[in-house]
Amino acid sequence: MLRPLLCSFLALLPFTASAQSLVPPVKDPAVSIVVFAAFDCGYCAQSQAMLDTLKQKYAGKLSIAFKHFPVDLSETGVLPHEAALAAAEQGQFIAMHDALFAKGSPRDRRGIEKLAAELKLDLGRFRDDLDRHAGRARIDADRREAEGFGVKVTPTFYVQGFKLEGLHNIDVFTQIIDHQLASDSIRPEVPAGGAP
Repeated sequence: MLRPLLCSFLALLPFTASAQSLVPPVKDPAVSIVVFAAFDCGYCAQSQAMLDTLKQKYAGKLSIAFKHFPVDLSETGVLPHEAALAAAEQGQFIAMHDALFAKGSPRDRRGIEKLAAELKLDLGRFRDDLDRHAGRARIDADRREAEGFGVKVTPTFYVQGFKLEGLHNIDVFTQIIDHQLASDSIRPEVPAGGAP
C-alpha cells in the first residue's frame, strides 16, 4: 500500500505557468514530476543525482518539469535563474541547469557568462537577455504559483500529485512512480514540462 510519508496528495494540480523540461519530450507521459527548486539550494543540487537516476530508469515514461523558486531574491540569487532562462531561449536549458547545479558553479555574472561561453551560447544574445532581465517575469510567475500551492522549501516535488518537501530517498519516488505505472488510477493534471 502506498503510504505518503511526509507528503500530501493533491487530486488536481492546475499548474498555470509553463516549465522547462529536464527530459526529452515524452508524448503522454505515464508519470509527471514538477520540481520547484533554487540554484543556490544545496539540497536541490543534491537531488539532481536522484533525478538523473529516475530519468534513466523511467526513460520514455516520465516527464520532469523545472519551476524557478529562488530562495534569495537578491540580484545574485535570481541571476542563475535568469541565466537558465536565457540559455533556454537558445535551446540550452538542460545544459545550463546542469552546469549551474554542478559543484562549485559560479553565482556571479562573470562566472555565469563563462559558463555560457563553454556551452557555446550566443554571448551577445545571452548578455542582452540578462541585461533586460528577460526571464524575470517567468521567475516571478513560478514563485507566485509555488506560493499559491504553499511551497515553502526547496526542493519541493510534485510526483503524480504527491507533494514531497525537501530531500528524499529515491525509494519514495520509485514507490509512487511504480504504483502509478502499475495502476493508471491516479492521473492528476500536471504539466509535461514543455519548452518555454
